[in-house]
Amino acid sequence: MKSIAEKIANYFVELEFEDLPSEVIEISKMCILDLVGVSLRASILEPSKILVKYIKEIGGKKESTVMGYSFKTSCANAGLVNGAIGHTLQMDDGEMTSIGHLNCVIIPAALAVGEKENISGKEFITSIVAGNEGSIRIGDAVNPSHNRRGFSPNGTIGVFGAAISAGKILNLDNNAMTDAITSAAMQSAGLEQFVHDGSMSTFLNTGHACQAGIQSALLAEKGFNGSHEILEGRKGFCRAYSDNYTLKKIEEGLGEDYRILNIYFKFYPTCRYIHPATDAILNIVQEKEIDPSEIKEVIIKTYPVVINTVDNPNPTTEFAATLSMQYAISAAIVHKRSSPDEFYGNKMNKNEIKKLMSKIKLIDGSEELKKISEEPSGVILKLKMKNGEEIEEIVQKCKGDPGNFTKDDLIRKFKELTLEVLEEKKIEKIINVIEKIENLKNIKKFAELLSIDKNKRNF
Repeated sequence: MKSIAEKIANYFVELEFEDLPSEVIEISKMCILDLVGVSLRASILEPSKILVKYIKEIGGKKESTVMGYSFKTSCANAGLVNGAIGHTLQMDDGEMTSIGHLNCVIIPAALAVGEKENISGKEFITSIVAGNEGSIRIGDAVNPSHNRRGFSPNGTIGVFGAAISAGKILNLDNNAMTDAITSAAMQSAGLEQFVHDGSMSTFLNTGHACQAGIQSALLAEKGFNGSHEILEGRKGFCRAYSDNYTLKKIEEGLGEDYRILNIYFKFYPTCRYIHPATDAILNIVQEKEIDPSEIKEVIIKTYPVVINTVDNPNPTTEFAATLSMQYAISAAIVHKRSSPDEFYGNKMNKNEIKKLMSKIKLIDGSEELKKISEEPSGVILKLKMKNGEEIEEIVQKCKGDPGNFTKDDLIRKFKELTLEVLEEKKIEKIINVIEKIENLKNIKKFAELLSIDKNKRNF
């Protein structure tokens, strides 16, 4: 009897571009566009610079491009940097059932190995779909218990997506693909303690997952084997990493129910749990003239999981601010928008924002919200003014949720982010290449298009 890893490996080995529905191909290209834009903008942030400095010091065979920079390194090292950069801005896509940001791990893995192997655009897309379909299902099988125990699925689950994607590109057979999955499980790591202090370790989490996934596939290609019952075994991944798991979810619906279609996109540089409230407050302050000094209180009715994750009235770092409901909503009130500019560059010290943070209260509104929305997409926000006026805004589905975004929204986001680092001509070229990426015979030129000469940076 085949193990679960063997069964899903067989599916991914046989998966072809021609098997993919048009809507799956389309969402894949949106994911690529989004991740590239987020990564290029994030390449100028401090964590990215530190990782680039480290990789340059240790060196590596010049195989794969580091996004936002003008050098190449080994595909595994490129995975470490690009996997971290992709999550640094906190604007990369995600998926709810796996509770993870997986494409910041999967797409850099596919790009790094794909550039090394000179694959086509069709192979690139197919590998990304494979990585998503495998990792989302594994994440769904072990969550929410897995996450509640303190694990960060971005790393612990993302590593499977990177291994499957890289293995698909390397044309691994059934046995080797299974070995890649088992080695990924052996390297599965990542803790969520960073949500309490906003440290840089959250970015190392995704970088390591990408690098480890690539290494798992490369080792499998050379014959490095592993326990094929790594997922369901008595001492395997699911039992070790979750108190309540459902094994059938890992293989259920493969080839029929494409889970990549449930991807959500982020239009604010904050934890996804903050987005419904951001939508709500922006709806108010962009329509009405609100004097921040006249605000008495802001009441946010949300879910316990949101309160437990982002109720932080005193963030001490820029990255902690992206995980603070109080900071994000205060900044949105003051600036009437929520972009990277409101979170980076010493904006935290602005007195107006500091004064507002203490006025923002999060309370459990799950009983009310379950009547109008699916957790955690809804929010009820009430703005109380000193003159007695109260303004209530209800959000049932936030911008970026599945079905609540358009391609034009993502193109607009891409342009806004990359204008910080690229000339308009190059921005348009990247957009056009991704739009028809399935027609590329070799993605190497695309990968090289994502490098930026430090003398030509637009900042």
